[in-house]
Amino acid sequence: MEAAGVGLGAVSLLFQVFSGCIKGYQLFAEAKGLQKSYQYLRIRFKAEQYKLLDWAGIVGLSEDDGTLVLSPQGRATILEILDQQHRLLLRFGRLDSRLQPLAQPLVEEKPETNEDPWATNEKYENETTEDHETQFPQSNPLLKKALLHIRATAKYPARLRWAVSDKKSVEELLDKLKLLNDSLHQLLNSHQLETLNNQQMQTNYEIIQLNNRIDVLCELVKASSESTVAGYKKDDARLADLARFKAMRTAIDTDSLTSRLRSDLDLRASNLADKPLKLPLSHLRMVEPETYRDKQRAPAWYYKASPIEPWSKVWVEWTSTRNVQSETALITRRFEALVRLLREEQSVAVFQTLRCLGYVERPFSGGPSSEIQYGFVFERPPRVSSSVPVSLLELLRGAKRAPSLTARIRLLRVLAESVEKLHAVNWLHKGLRSQNILFFRDEDDRLDLGRPYVSGFEYSRPADAPYLSESPPAMAAEDLYRHPAVQGGPIEDGGGFGYKKTHDIYALGVVFLELAYWKPVYSILGYDGDHIIKPGVASRTKEILMSGIYGEVVESHLGDTVADIVRVCISGTVAQGVVALEGLDVFIDAQLQTRFHDLVVQRLQQLNI
Repeated sequence: MEAAGVGLGAVSLLFQVFSGCIKGYQLFAEAKGLQKSYQYLRIRFKAEQYKLLDWAGIVGLSEDDGTLVLSPQGRATILEILDQQHRLLLRFGRLDSRLQPLAQPLVEEKPETNEDPWATNEKYENETTEDHETQFPQSNPLLKKALLHIRATAKYPARLRWAVSDKKSVEELLDKLKLLNDSLHQLLNSHQLETLNNQQMQTNYEIIQLNNRIDVLCELVKASSESTVAGYKKDDARLADLARFKAMRTAIDTDSLTSRLRSDLDLRASNLADKPLKLPLSHLRMVEPETYRDKQRAPAWYYKASPIEPWSKVWVEWTSTRNVQSETALITRRFEALVRLLREEQSVAVFQTLRCLGYVERPFSGGPSSEIQYGFVFERPPRVSSSVPVSLLELLRGAKRAPSLTARIRLLRVLAESVEKLHAVNWLHKGLRSQNILFFRDEDDRLDLGRPYVSGFEYSRPADAPYLSESPPAMAAEDLYRHPAVQGGPIEDGGGFGYKKTHDIYALGVVFLELAYWKPVYSILGYDGDHIIKPGVASRTKEILMSGIYGEVVESHLGDTVADIVRVCISGTVAQGVVALEGLDVFIDAQLQTRFHDLVVQRLQQLNI
């Protein structure tokens, strides 16, 4: 597996050695015959390969050394580190430290053949059903350049197979490669490190988009968790968290979240795991029921039957639905799936939600006899003074002056990143509006705009499960935040008709507009209250907002960049060219994820305030 020749003289020596490293990672990641229980090791090879690719993109590594944005001293160190990686990858499994052949190599060359010798072997069944290259993004230009360069200038085996599954030896190699990659990161300045962190986050989102099978997601979790030598780094933890949530969400959707799967996903033990999802209404005691009778959210006491703390402070988020007999089971299933997700500590930590204890049902007073109110019962976060959260809509209505530019930009970033994470795991919010962005006052009665909680998930669903969808009520005031294609909540079907990620992005743009004006959208449109909004007004909202007059105000309040971000969200520029296949093709969804990051998230992160 040793390179034959040093390549073309015009090509940078750094790039030649870098290309050899990339090819080495590729060979190990594609090698056949790896025992099924060790498949996560393959993913670790790919993860380290993409860390190297992301780093190379940041420092401008190419065929020409003139593009490298590091000092000459730094280049010498880089060459030494890359050479160490190259040697490790070249000799591992077949050559010893003197580059002499091993008597019993761990890998061997596999001749190209149409016959698959492992097709009937249970140990290797994962090999025949999963194309490992489709698990990782293929659009990286450096990946293509490096592999093309190696193909033209050096001789490597076309493919390898594992002769011996020596887990310990493979893990030792991976740990050494990880340390070398981390050494490269230490040569970056603070700005480059921040850029690299953002790039690795985007790569992680693409990887999650491309993988939907629970077994592969479990391998991603294990591969990220096994990166232990240099510590459990932030990028490893982020990938594990996203893979864990997506697998958990998929398992909940299919009623397959077993104790074995929880263990495979390394889910933290929950004191709610064995608790019923539907709570007895008698265990809920509302606080000031007359004051909160018509409110969406209300404070309450919940009876936990605990000898230490029998009653705890909670708040309830009410929604209502018509109890159509044929849809009752479907609605109940959707509510219970949401509760299962929102009661997991991982959901709270990753998606800035609040922990849900369960749900209750009660007849809707004043409504038709067939209408039922469902209430999600939420824990209050620790160290807060407010009984119920205050929504962004309430802040917009009651404020005498706008918060600082710094505070609002910070809120824009957090909300954009929250939507990005939801969409990375294929979760649609469907109710994104200022009423569902919540804040709690701390013990000193202060409110931090940089710490919002996202709520209002009652109509949310997985992007790949339209059968779990329910149409939200046709309320004109809420339709101000909905894209014209989904106002009133159209019925969705398996053909992709209905709510999409682009509609969440549209709603986010409307919320951003509110933050720029620091007014509710109905007020921006010239109305005194949302109760007087007519359906005709809501249906023309996008057209009105895109007329141009509002963009000038955003520019003056929050600057040109934010004004353009609002425009691309509301106009649909983010999804231009991919809307038709959104939700039907994982590569299209990954492309949409990348464009949202580039046009919205990254630009907000780069704002200097």
